Amino acid sequence: MVLYKEIAEQLALQIKNGHFKSGDRIFSRKELCKEFNISGMTAVRVHDELKQMGIVRKIKGRGVFVTDSADITGYLQSKSLLKKIVFFKFNIGTPSSFCHQIFNGIEARAMELNIDLRGEFINPNNISEKTIEFPCSPKPDEGYIVIASGPAYLLTGALLLRKEIRTVFIDSIMVGTDCVLTDNFSGMEQIVAYLTSRNITKIIFAQKFCPYEVSINESERALGYKMAMEKRFLQPRFIDSGSFNDLIIAIKDKNPAEAIMFPQDDVAIKFKEIMLEAGIRKPIVVTGFDDFTNLNHGIEKLITVRVDHFKLGTTAVDLLLKNSHIASNITPDIVRVPCKLIVRNTDMQFYGTHNQKGGEK
Repeated sequence: MVLYKEIAEQLALQIKNGHFKSGDRIFSRKELCKEFNISGMTAVRVHDELKQMGIVRKIKGRGVFVTDSADITGYLQSKSLLKKIVFFKFNIGTPSSFCHQIFNGIEARAMELNIDLRGEFINPNNISEKTIEFPCSPKPDEGYIVIASGPAYLLTGALLLRKEIRTVFIDSIMVGTDCVLTDNFSGMEQIVAYLTSRNITKIIFAQKFCPYEVSINESERALGYKMAMEKRFLQPRFIDSGSFNDLIIAIKDKNPAEAIMFPQDDVAIKFKEIMLEAGIRKPIVVTGFDDFTNLNHGIEKLITVRVDHFKLGTTAVDLLLKNSHIASNITPDIVRVPCKLIVRNTDMQFYGTHNQKGGEK
């Protein structure tokens, strides 16, 4: 595919996913050159292509703006050869589980576009190349979606890494294929910005405390925390022993931590319970990530970041549509879905700066 068309379609997908909204100004010619390392002529062609799609308009002296009636759905569908999506189901779980929410997004988007959706139920205990060879047989009108849930997805992904198979991974990064995950960097920036705005600067990131193998999300959230702290000239501090006792010691230190950040909600809630059991009464703020828990309590008193699992699903379908007509040697996309800071009733009233009613920011 010609470079300017590829960049135009990347921007079209960003508009569809809400990175740019109706009326927003998109990259100028100079900004396109810097962002994508392209020439001025190529940047002009990118704008012309987006205008031809009918999703932007140029205003002389002001820039290029997303139109109010931008029909990204119609454009993607008209370019697509995709007729069927195969979704690999390892453990969808309860209606409230994040996998179920992602599936609802995939299903809703497929129905909206009149694309058949077939679920392949796979028992992780019986996973093997033979188990999933049949649904992975390459067909020109099929696309495949895999959620990074459990160890089985790695083998599934390895089998799907063929140039002739269109695949999207959700909630992880698999080298060599298209991927959709939450914007972990933005999420950590939002949390650190919120804490520091309330003069909380001694913040520890608790790494390797989650009861599963380190995921790309945890790694990105750790890096996002580090970047957000250094941006404010604050010293990032990590505790990666996996020992809650080490966190308790950090709280009782002569120069105690004021906040403990976790990359996931369940473990953050668990630590709040451990603090109570240990008799900790200091004003320690505990934050999580995902706005999702398998526990039946605790999240109502947690600062966290809401991941839009439904949108992860719809975005995965859009990415399949976008790339269904692109040559197999094109560089795979990594699309990050925006997330949102959630502040509910917390212990931050100890600092005298928090609205005790909490709420969404």
